[in-house]
Amino acid sequence: MTNLSLELAIIKIGGSLITNKAKPFTLNNKNLQVIVHEIFAIKQIKPDLRLILINGNGSFGHNTAHKFGTHQGFQDEQGRLGFCWLQKDTAQLNRILVNQLVEKQIPAVSFAPGNVFWAKNQQYFHQDLSILENYLTKNFVPVLYGEAILDLKLNCTTISSDVILYLLARYFAHHRKFNLNHIINAGNYPGVLDEQQQVISRINHHNFAKMKKYLYKSQQTDISGAMETKIQELLKIAKLNLSTVIIDGSKPGNLQKVLSNQEFVGTVVD
Repeated sequence: MTNLSLELAIIKIGGSLITNKAKPFTLNNKNLQVIVHEIFAIKQIKPDLRLILINGNGSFGHNTAHKFGTHQGFQDEQGRLGFCWLQKDTAQLNRILVNQLVEKQIPAVSFAPGNVFWAKNQQYFHQDLSILENYLTKNFVPVLYGEAILDLKLNCTTISSDVILYLLARYFAHHRKFNLNHIINAGNYPGVLDEQQQVISRINHHNFAKMKKYLYKSQQTDISGAMETKIQELLKIAKLNLSTVIIDGSKPGNLQKVLSNQEFVGTVVD
């Protein structure tokens, strides 16, 4: 296989999937094990598939960001320290995930977004991501995560896993070395549900206005905007002529079904 045909998939692992958002700094070990096993199985079935993982923070980040107002910037030393606390807390969950992947013989590497992403008045930018490409070429699995980043106007802000998903999709949308075939949002829900709690199979720009009433708000502290903001980011990906699949990451086999082009239960945003 040459670099011109390397198949790439980007998988966002929701913070609400691998943590208990109702209890600060608490893992959902059962779901975490399901995800790690799924990634292991995928790499066994498709060893040449390049993977980028992005984990949300759940109970390891949102409360800290809310406490210090990190997403709104800082003006004093307390806010500067809050930025550091948030980076510490988000890195902690990321390292837990990476450690478990490595223990499963998956070549995962932690990739700190704050080293390549920055903002100006909460508009996001990034450096050349060739270092990320180099890891992919060598068949490592970079694992990014939402965290605190510098903001040139506000001093700092946060970048969510949903925003990172969009920025990476935009970067790899028409890439010469990598063929981005799958973008997956794995959460603790089977997709977007209607009033009968049935999965809505497809959301796009044409029906989004009608679908908005089904986009719930989080019952726990969540600075990233919950489901409506998530769908809005995925609709930006759709403008790149790429689709995203929302599936229940707690169900064994779901990730494998999507990546093997088998029938699955979920919402496609295109």
